[in-house]
Amino acid sequence: MIDFGLTRERFQADHFEKEPHLFRDAVREQLVSWSDLDSLLMVVPPTAPFLRLFHHGVVPESQFTTETVVMGQGRRKLDKSRFYEYMRNGATLVINRLEDYSVAAKRLCVEIGRFMGAEATGNAYVSFRGDGTFGNHWDTHDVFAIQLIGRKRWAIYPPTFPLPLTYQTHDAARHACPARPVLELTLEQGDMLYVPRGWWHHVVPLDEGSLHLSVGIYPPTLYDYILWTSARYLQQEIDVRRAFSRDDYRQKVDEALQRLRSVLHDERTVAEFMTHRIGNQPLSSEFNVELFLDPRGVSLRPDSLISLTAFDTPDLDRGEIAANGSRLRPDPDSLAVARALQDCRWIRFDALCERVPRLGRDAVARAVLNLARHEIVTLYNDPEGMA
Repeated sequence: MIDFGLTRERFQADHFEKEPHLFRDAVREQLVSWSDLDSLLMVVPPTAPFLRLFHHGVVPESQFTTETVVMGQGRRKLDKSRFYEYMRNGATLVINRLEDYSVAAKRLCVEIGRFMGAEATGNAYVSFRGDGTFGNHWDTHDVFAIQLIGRKRWAIYPPTFPLPLTYQTHDAARHACPARPVLELTLEQGDMLYVPRGWWHHVVPLDEGSLHLSVGIYPPTLYDYILWTSARYLQQEIDVRRAFSRDDYRQKVDEALQRLRSVLHDERTVAEFMTHRIGNQPLSSEFNVELFLDPRGVSLRPDSLISLTAFDTPDLDRGEIAANGSRLRPDPDSLAVARALQDCRWIRFDALCERVPRLGRDAVARAVLNLARHEIVTLYNDPEGMA
């Protein structure tokens, strides 16, 4: 779906956490239409945190929704007249976690998550005019902005507080945005822009319909690793659990730091941290009701597309897969197929069979379905538009 135009390794070396990067014409297909947005507005709850309206600040829900009673139950619904009026006057509609409602958005998040080796989620921003609802700001996560409909104008400024953590927002830091942007551009439909966290930016709608998906990625930081290791291991040290005393704290701190340093440097600690991080993140593959439930026995197609759902699988060498808070021990055939998928973004079923020649096609198909049933594999049995 996405043409990154460079390898993950090259992107990591040249751009990640260093500078913005523009991927021109990265998404060549029309994945989302205005009719898709119409359908979303029928199913997405018109309340925070699912849907929000901004116009120089948050628009109160009472200003664009009404309370109704449906089958004896109260619920809020969009007041179309007031909603349209706000949008005509320059408001921006935000649908958070669009991947929960849109298959196209989910697939884009999966693509970027796999490319970056990190958890990814996407918010949709819809506008038809305006002067930039959010003003100059920075984000506390790295962003891949994909222009899906129309165009939008971006101005990007250098960071004044590089690589902020989640709670280190621009308003809390009280920094001033630099006066001159280092990059000004118009995102055209199909373009994708990478903005490292901490880089100031201002997004201004043009006088036309625009919808972009802002995909945020959440890799662990060194700060996360040190905190996790400290919480896990330092509490086991009896000297650390003693009451604090000003008399000998310097010596005790030095001793504790020395012990912590040795644990932090241990590759086994790194492996435990990665397993904990990946194993506790929820996997969510797409449904394949016909494939799994049709009594006529629908089978995998030669061009079915297959990918690991998890963005990393550190335990495969031990014969395990950490997923959804538990550890699975797949059968040998499923394990062989999972290993064959490790370096693939997507692979066709025929090509996967060639990677594990000792297994016949039927055995590979059974393994794929077994992995998909546990959401370890994402499977597109109807790959039209996915190649």
